[in-house]
Amino acid sequence: MTYVVKRIDEQMYGCEEPAPGAEALVDVTLVAPDGVKRVLPYPDAALAAADINEGDTAVLTADGLLKKRKKKAGGKRGQPAGPLFFLF
Repeated sequence: MTYVVKRIDEQMYGCEEPAPGAEALVDVTLVAPDGVKRVLPYPDAALAAADINEGDTAVLTADGLLKKRKKKAGGKRGQPAGPLFFLF
């Protein structure tokens, strides 16, 4: 399913720290097209490797991985998505 990444927050461990060698997790708030929100604990390093940031569109695969959805370039038939402006 496709989601918009609304927020990425560090997990709160309170007065305890994560176990040595444990993978750092973040809470990723995802919003589905129908407006349903879902919070997913996810490895911070995996988000960085996939270049997923707040505001991006991502697909949550059946095996629980987030994959960044690339924006389509241009409009119909390869035309630019908006007007082009030139500054001189």
